[in-house]
Amino acid sequence: MSDSQRFSFVGIEPLTTSNGFSFVSLDDSLSLSAIGEGTFRDIFSFLIGQKKVIVAIHAPAFLGTSHAADLENQTQDAFPAKEYRTCEYQLWQKNIPCDFTGVKPGRLSAPLRLGYQLIQTLQQYEFSFSNPSAMQRSLIETCPEACYHQLLNTAIQQESLLWRFQHQLILHKHHLPVQDPMIFFEEITRHKLLTGKVSLENILIPEELNAMVSAYTAWLSHHHPENVASWGDESDGFLVLPVQNQTI
Repeated sequence: MSDSQRFSFVGIEPLTTSNGFSFVSLDDSLSLSAIGEGTFRDIFSFLIGQKKVIVAIHAPAFLGTSHAADLENQTQDAFPAKEYRTCEYQLWQKNIPCDFTGVKPGRLSAPLRLGYQLIQTLQQYEFSFSNPSAMQRSLIETCPEACYHQLLNTAIQQESLLWRFQHQLILHKHHLPVQDPMIFFEEITRHKLLTGKVSLENILIPEELNAMVSAYTAWLSHHHPENVASWGDESDGFLVLPVQNQTI
């Protein structure tokens, strides 16, 4: 494949513990180009330096709409948010987990607000939500929790140690550049447990796992568009997720 055809596929996950992001960059063959953490400026500089890139970000591209009046007479079992977007309502109807977007940036969580600001900034520098394969610098909005739900077709306990093993196993199954987590269990012995010599260095942390599945979603959107689906509409944006039971 010629250089003119090569894309980078980058997943961006806002950090909950600092004012920054975790990121993963994959190439056309799903090999790892880069992985790490950085500030807003670090990530912006990295993305601006990419000639052809599809960036999948876990953050809203649009703000929500208030539906308080429509929901005030509904029961407690009804939709759990009074401010949301079309894509979020659609996902809720299918029992797919997602974030709910407030009507103002100040009503977003700090990580999602930072991601929203990154999206707004990138759009000023020729990054677009248009057809990812047609643009040289494309943006995709996604939600890692929903991506994993689609790939495994079930809900998973949030960010426990089991969560890390299970999510990395999903990534490994889909040929992502991560170590098979089952190797960890093969190397455990009674002696290692008693002496504290058990290492988790080859098991990605939650933010890296989320950035990895976002990068994978960006890769799918280009190489296997039949294996992703867009939720939402033109009025308040689309959220892109892998489809269930995909085969490559």
